[in-house]
Parts: sequence; C-alpha cells; structure tokens
Amino acid sequence: MDSLVALVQTRPETVEADIARALVLAGLLPVAEPPCLWLAAPRGGATPAGEVTPWQVAGVAAACRAAGASAQPPMVAWDPASPPRAAVLALLRHLGLERTADDHRADWLLGGVATDRRLRLVGAVAAVLERGAEAPRAAVLARRPDQLAAAVRAAGPRRPEGVVLDLTVCADGNDPVALNLVLAGRDLVAVDAVAARLLGLEPRECPLLAAAVQAGWGTATAAAVTLVGDPIGSLPLVRSRETRRGPAGWQLVDAPAWLRRLGRSWRCGPVAGRRPRRDYATTAWAKRWRDHADGRHEAKGTP
Repeated sequence: MDSLVALVQTRPETVEADIARALVLAGLLPVAEPPCLWLAAPRGGATPAGEVTPWQVAGVAAACRAAGASAQPPMVAWDPASPPRAAVLALLRHLGLERTADDHRADWLLGGVATDRRLRLVGAVAAVLERGAEAPRAAVLARRPDQLAAAVRAAGPRRPEGVVLDLTVCADGNDPVALNLVLAGRDLVAVDAVAARLLGLEPRECPLLAAAVQAGWGTATAAAVTLVGDPIGSLPLVRSRETRRGPAGWQLVDAPAWLRRLGRSWRCGPVAGRRPRRDYATTAWAKRWRDHADGRHEAKGTP
C-alpha cells in the first residue's frame, strides 16, 4: 500500500487552519480519543529549524478539539532533559495542555526539519531516535553505522502513529530557508523522504533514513509515496549546498569546541560563506514566534 503524505502550503496568518487541513488529508483526523503529542527536542540553533513550533502545537490542538469525539484536549510529552523552548511552554499553559505522566506514550510526533553535515537530514526519524533521556544524539550514532542500525531497531516500538513536520522554516546548510510548508502522514520515513527531496537531498544518502528503511519503518521510494494537498511544481524547491562526505569522514563539527570557534573566526572549511542570522529575524515567521514568546498569540487567532 502506498504511503500517503499530505503537503500543504501555508503562511503565518493561516497556519493553524492549514495544519488542520493537512491532518485531514493525511487521514490522521478525525479521532475518537485525544492523541498524545510528542514534542521534538529543540536543536539549540538560532532558528526553530528541526523542532516544534508554537503555531504547530496550536494548530494540532485546535484541530483535535474540532474533529474529535472527546472534549478533552490532547496530552503532550517531551524529553525532560530537553524541554521545548519558552514560547512553546507558554502556549501549552495558555491552551491548558497538560504533560502526560507516561513519557513512553506518543501517538503523534510534532517537529521540524533541519539539515546537518553528517546526517544530511534531521527530521521525524531523528526525533524518534532521541526520545528518552538515555538516548544519545543521532549525530553521535551516525559515526558508527552498526550502532546506528542497532539504535533504529531498538527504537522501532517507540514509533508514533502519525507525524506532523513544520517546514515553515528549515535549514539549508548554514542559512535558514522558509519553505512555508506543512507535512503530515502516518509513515514517518515517507514524510522525511518528501522533506529531503524538497531540500534537494537524496533520501538514500541520509544515514537515518537509510537505516530506518532497512529496519522496516517505512518507505522512502518516490514511486511508493502518494502526495496529496497543494501542488508545488517540480522538486526540489531548494538545492542543498551540503557537502557529500560520508558519515565516517572527519569534519569540523567533530573537532573540540576551541577548534570550531577558531574555524568560525577564520571563515574556513565547512563554515565558509555563512550569512548573518539576522536574515531570519526579519521574516514573518520570526515575528510570529516573538508574538508567542511575548504572550500576544491571542491576537493571532489562537484559541
């Protein structure tokens, strides 16, 4: 059976409604019981690429309340060692979403997409692998293909039933890229594969996706993935400028902190050509994030 992936174009003014439409197109709604939402851990970067966003939580929560038979709001869960950013936590309190006591439960995964020199793509598969305080970072696992394959097999039972990926802002190398897209589906490997192709990456060259396909998590073949939603024209939307070094090659990110700082100051090696991060601060999505952080999300129509 083909894997169904919903792709919906969005903008800051309509993102909650667009997320709800993506959930319906992907077959995740309606639901009889409120799902448990697993929030992907923050990546620690200057942009929200690869992590959960406030409007993502608000859109999913509103869609579940509107389409579900139960009046109870969905529960949320996250890694205690890597809680969401302050803007997301403030929105959770505003919406009355409580954290479940069962950290092992996760019906839907909420997260984003980022690129990485070693992993190529950081998305839903990486978020599942990093669930739990004892789970190492996916970048560490990628240095040893045998350890990565074992970690993927061990994380198989923790796979969620659905995934919602925020591609409003993702990363292309060192520069933030606003794709203004939302992806949703039940096959998290297929969703990650679509995100990879949007960024100009080949899924089979992404270590996490290749290991997940080998473990039977899902499919990454373009012919086996059915896209529904808004037409976007030809792929990729963004041509990635990432290097094509294999996971076993040494890179500057593997160096000690003092050497990485020296490399950035010289603008050499993998960090050459970095543009100022203020480019993201001027986008509409950055303004939307600041509205949530300052408590002005009520004015944006968030319930």
